[in-house]
Amino acid sequence: SFAQIKLKQGGAVYVEIHENFGHEVTALFRKEGFLNVEIRKDINEKNRMVKASL
Repeated sequence: SFAQIKLKQGGAVYVEIHENFGHEVTALFRKEGFLNVEIRKDINEKNRMVKASL
């Protein structure tokens, strides 16, 4: 993927998500080999971001 090609080892990618799809998005990142995949909350305490690192 683009992120795997461009990120340095230990680098992270952040993506904005719909609050209802956090688990699906994290599963996709894990399937692609990303580590430390986590859902982050926005200012309104909604699940709106996923962080994944290599």
